[in-house]
Amino acid sequence: MNWTAALSGSAVDMFSILVAAGVVFIRPIRRRFKGYKPCFDVRSCTKDLFNGVALVPLLLLIAAVFSKEIMQEALQTNKVFMAIGGCVGVIFVLGELLKPDPTLETPSQMGGPSR
Repeated sequence: MNWTAALSGSAVDMFSILVAAGVVFIRPIRRRFKGYKPCFDVRSCTKDLFNGVALVPLLLLIAAVFSKEIMQEALQTNKVFMAIGGCVGVIFVLGELLKPDPTLETPSQMGGPSR
């Protein structure tokens, strides 16, 4: 089966945008059903948009591990979305690495007795 025919740049780019737009509405719909107000939060929607834009390229990169043809085709036709996916992935990994670790706090910082 020729998978590279389905990887035309415009198809992947359009699918990435559609997934990003769909992901933006998942959290507000969940918040609506759980009764939280407000349902739409600009900060959450922005994070969800970037998550959605990065989702398709990251999945494509995972698929590229298994096929050299998919890797070559993806890198030739979808450079912008691959770069966006990589940047968002790096930002989230760095965010996790630089986040304060609660296990490294001293007892006085955690509200325990200080000596």
